[in-house]
Amino acid sequence: MLTSLSAAEKPPGRRIEKFTEKNIAQATPTLSVPTRLGAEPTKSGGRKPSPSLESLPAPKATGPLRILVVDDDASSNNADGDTGKAQRSDAIYRALVTQAVGRKPDAWAVEVVKARDNGPALERLRDFNVVLWYTGGAYGANNDTVGREDEKILRRYLEETGGAVILVSPGYVNNLVYGQSWEAAEHPFLKEVLAVNGCYGLLQRGMRGVVRDAGGTEFQVENLGVSAEAQFSAVNPDGAAIVFTSPLSTTYAKQEGGLPVAVANAFGQGRIVYVGFTFENIPENERAGAFAGLLAAAGVREASPAPSAPLPTVAVVTGAPLTPERSQLAPAPV
Repeated sequence: MLTSLSAAEKPPGRRIEKFTEKNIAQATPTLSVPTRLGAEPTKSGGRKPSPSLESLPAPKATGPLRILVVDDDASSNNADGDTGKAQRSDAIYRALVTQAVGRKPDAWAVEVVKARDNGPALERLRDFNVVLWYTGGAYGANNDTVGREDEKILRRYLEETGGAVILVSPGYVNNLVYGQSWEAAEHPFLKEVLAVNGCYGLLQRGMRGVVRDAGGTEFQVENLGVSAEAQFSAVNPDGAAIVFTSPLSTTYAKQEGGLPVAVANAFGQGRIVYVGFTFENIPENERAGAFAGLLAAAGVREASPAPSAPLPTVAVVTGAPLTPERSQLAPAPV
């Protein structure tokens, strides 16, 4: 049973670091990629091998599945806070979560994060044993993704609540490219929480690709345009389990087997899954299966669906109202 948190200080405003297309181009790695992928008996520099997903400790927070969806993708409904207007990515994730919790309306809720603002406070997260946080194609410039205050909140949630976090944000590691490399990324959240030793931010953009799970099942990642720009970032595991790899088509990543684009790690009393590609661009007929893989990597299982209930509807047209309405799911964002 999850316990509530006593009132805490509201975190200060996020410090915004602006990036331009020129900055991103200059920061794109030009080093050759490693020739090996996945678990290794030993690694140079004292790095840890990648364990299997099955060997990771289960999150402490158990019980009926309760999911908080954090909409932090800087799309039009984030501009002035929640406007109630559907964006393609929002509808996709809400439909996936609706199905995952067995279509129980009281088993999930949504936080819409105002663009260039911090995400939900720890008090909000503690009421849920799974947090699905996505940032779409946002990667810097006039938008922002997960900031330093958000990192602190997620760290405390994993340590104190012991829930599971699924962070879908190719732009997150790209915002850390300055001073980082594939072999050495000193950012504390990367090394300590995600258990990765380096990263390549936005190796591929605006191009379709494919991702492959540990069992060899492949999922297409389209450049749909109606949801988010197709983006891929890769990370170098240092004790994290590999969830998805991708061969990619960029000159930096042409190798047999591909690069890790999603990893999982046990941290504190919980587990975190980092997804470095725009997951919502997986075609609808493959998306539910891939999402089940993310939940499994997070150490949780889907609830049994109600057989008599229809599948959730995904709005296709930007600006169409979402179903169900946010007012039925949760109070206004903190």
